[in-house]
Amino acid sequence: MTTNGKGLNETHLPVLYNFARAISAVFDIQTLMTHFFNILKTAVDFDAGAYFVCHENHLEGRVYVKGGMDKAQTDEFTAAFSKKVTGSCRCSVEEGLRAMGLSYLMDRYDGARKSAQVHRRDLELKYMGSPAGVITIVSYAEKDPFEDTPVVEAMAEHANAVLEGLLTHMFAEEKKLADILMNMSEGVYIIDGNGVCNAVNPKGLEMVRDLCDCEGAGFEQAGAERWVFAGCDCEFTRCVKRIRESALPENGRHEEIKTARNRVFTLSISALLEKGGYIIVAKDVTEERLMQKRMMLSSKLASLGEMAAGVAHEINNPLQAILCNIELIDGETNESGHRRLKRVRDGVLRIKTIIKDLLIFAREQTTETENADLNPVIEKSLEILKHQLRMVNVSTALDLFPKPMIVKINRNMFQQVMINLLQNARDAMEESGTGSTVTIRSRLAPGKEAIVEVSDDGPGIPEKIIDRIFDPFFTTKDVGKGTGLGLSVSRKIIEGMGGSITVTSSVGKGTVFQMSIPHQGAVIDERRARKRREYDYSIIREKSILMVDDDEEVLRIVSEAVRPRVASVDPVRVSTEAFERIMEKDYDFILLDIKMPGMDGIEFFTKMADARPHLAGRVIFMTGDIESGKTAEFLRLTGCRYLAKPFAISELLDAVCEVTLKKGAVKG
Repeated sequence: MTTNGKGLNETHLPVLYNFARAISAVFDIQTLMTHFFNILKTAVDFDAGAYFVCHENHLEGRVYVKGGMDKAQTDEFTAAFSKKVTGSCRCSVEEGLRAMGLSYLMDRYDGARKSAQVHRRDLELKYMGSPAGVITIVSYAEKDPFEDTPVVEAMAEHANAVLEGLLTHMFAEEKKLADILMNMSEGVYIIDGNGVCNAVNPKGLEMVRDLCDCEGAGFEQAGAERWVFAGCDCEFTRCVKRIRESALPENGRHEEIKTARNRVFTLSISALLEKGGYIIVAKDVTEERLMQKRMMLSSKLASLGEMAAGVAHEINNPLQAILCNIELIDGETNESGHRRLKRVRDGVLRIKTIIKDLLIFAREQTTETENADLNPVIEKSLEILKHQLRMVNVSTALDLFPKPMIVKINRNMFQQVMINLLQNARDAMEESGTGSTVTIRSRLAPGKEAIVEVSDDGPGIPEKIIDRIFDPFFTTKDVGKGTGLGLSVSRKIIEGMGGSITVTSSVGKGTVFQMSIPHQGAVIDERRARKRREYDYSIIREKSILMVDDDEEVLRIVSEAVRPRVASVDPVRVSTEAFERIMEKDYDFILLDIKMPGMDGIEFFTKMADARPHLAGRVIFMTGDIESGKTAEFLRLTGCRYLAKPFAISELLDAVCEVTLKKGAVKG
């Protein structure tokens, strides 16, 4: 197909010029060949033409006919051309036919013509010296129009040069696209109208097990580099079926499916240019959804914390009044009445503990650690979940080391770990219907390690997943029933305390979680080891007290209980009125509630410390919510004594005595 301009005359030059100008800015093969056939028609009288390009993974073709050719004649030419060119190509005749569209040449209609004589010219297309396709031109005229017409070869040669440039650019772009697809974190599936997957990227192949989750399911080869989903009836294959049975909207479709393996995927489906074909982009959003649930839970807990603070204030004030009344009545009743009052008092203190636990777990926890005895923390954790365990017929057993086990921990966070382990044991036994006992043991190991074991006789953990249970977001529970974060967070907490957590399990026999934490010896932090000492209340007989609390009943009953032990008690409900009083009188003590309408206890103290700084050391705070981060930080900065409502009158009197004995805390 080399002419080098030989045999061309002046009538051919304008044709070549028009062709060169028309294809100077083409960006696709079809536009190139459309110009080729339409411009060639101005110089050569032919009835039909076609091109076919088949190189590497690129397959396309098109048929161009005169307006006068009937359908039968057109179909005959198309079939013959397709059969001829696909014989030397790796595609089938059917694929060749699907690759070819039909266009009509831009010439004046001069009626159909057909003769026994068919004149044909085949021009080979090459890419880098290798066959890349063919151009065929056919004429049904009596005389051969291609004889002594070098313009055909000249135009084809020029078209081939442009084709090479287009293919080079196309292959470079396809390589870029392939590189992108190869490295995508989403699975990409290109599927034809018959449900056959013609292409899939590596991530898509990796996803198949989780996405198409039936036993024995997966891709089965359906030809060279083609696959079908086989042996399955799952959410993904049902989605593929729905797509095939209903038309896709122009902007595609987005679906979210949850598989039997508790994975959540979003599917973005778009139609391809090929009739009936589409592309599915699958993204595993399990971790995303779990994180969203975790964030929603955190938001709810934050709201719960605010609500709990208000509830604590409203509940602890009546409890304070009840507790003080119990103490006042206790000395006036007989032994039987005394026992009954003790039970009421125990109930009040239990409610106080429940409220405190609610506040602790509804709020973000501090990471500060302290030396503490591990056994009471274990007992407290079990107490919180004992009722839930009992409700699903799970009994508990404690086998704790008989002596204090002092470790450096954050009590609340260790309690969270214990609760996570107990909840996991409860859920496993409840769902499987096997097992009935959870046992907690503690002991000291020879290597100065405190060991805590949480064991159950439940279903156990399968060997194939036991190595993954501490992975973030790994869970065997349905979405919404578990976040997959409990055990991973637990391990992080224990390791943050310098310890470790391991698991051993046997299917059908049970599971044992073992925590190991460095032992600190016998030293407990002083602030947690305060023991009640006997005070001589006579040292406060001459002291004056200003009590500020917005709850009228608390004011009345606490004042009544304290008044016999001191010189005077002035109860005030309104904080602004109380502030006026301290500006007029030096009280020995100020019992100050923190949560009050208007000027609260924090603002009151700050304003008082500026106006009368010597009174700052005489304040004893009263609050129903010491777990609030703001309140706890404020109390720490002031260094003042505080009492958590509801408190016993003896606790209040002891606090007053304690402050009295501190040098410089009261006036001389």
